[in-house]
Amino acid sequence: MDGYFTPSQLAQMFGGGESTWRLKAQKGEFAHAVKRGNTWFIPISDVNQIGRGYDKEFTEPQYLSPEYPNDPSSIVIAQNDDGRYGAYINEHWFGAAQSLVILEYLQSHRDWLVEKAQENELQSKNHQS
Repeated sequence: MDGYFTPSQLAQMFGGGESTWRLKAQKGEFAHAVKRGNTWFIPISDVNQIGRGYDKEFTEPQYLSPEYPNDPSSIVIAQNDDGRYGAYINEHWFGAAQSLVILEYLQSHRDWLVEKAQENELQSKNHQS
């Protein structure tokens, strides 16, 4: 199942014991986990929500490293469990006003970021060759 991992695989990727991941699945902590036979399959999209305390997502999470399918890093626009609006980057909460400061900062440095992203991609291709 593409994008789904067993408790054993998650333990190897992120630490903790296999039983920790299995028990979280059994308790319903992963909304989209499925059990096939005796094995749980947990989607990486559910794993990235660990530590987030929100009631409602307003967008689908955007993965930050789509070229690395095992990396659950993401950003999502949400309403926090205390009713505030903002964004989560992984488990880190940023209120709406903070998110706007981050957005403005990134936009003001967009050209530099584009240049460096291209350099990183070129370096990655050179290392693969």
